[in-house]
Amino acid sequence: MTFRYFSVFPLSFVLAFAGCSGETSDVEQQSDSGSMEETVAEIVDLRNKIRDGFASGDVDAAHGPLHEVGDKLESLSKLAEKSSFREEDKQVIEEHINILFAAFGEVDKTLHGQDGSTYDEEADTIDAAMDKLVRIVKGVDDSA
Repeated sequence: MTFRYFSVFPLSFVLAFAGCSGETSDVEQQSDSGSMEETVAEIVDLRNKIRDGFASGDVDAAHGPLHEVGDKLESLSKLAEKSSFREEDKQVIEEHINILFAAFGEVDKTLHGQDGSTYDEEADTIDAAMDKLVRIVKGVDDSA
């Protein structure tokens, strides 16, 4: 099983053709937000397992979640694409998903003996992108 690493182009390409969502009702926004919040919470949990596994020297504990996080990021991308979030918010969400794909991909490369990064080297990037996703999906980010 390998980490699903996606380039920025395909995910951005999908968003370019998502179309304008127009005005949305609060109920639609809450529905989108609820499923996306759940997926982001799962990604945060996986990030924590990966971080804690590497921190404790238990690479096996980090390995499974490292591969699973790619699937969750892909799911979040699909949810964002179909959501009633503003196009600007969708683009910010997608940008941070791509940042996470790249960072976790670098960690996965190293885990499999390739030239990549350690978790510690990617931790700040991962944490910043996770924080942004949490904030925007919960609707508390006004810098999007």
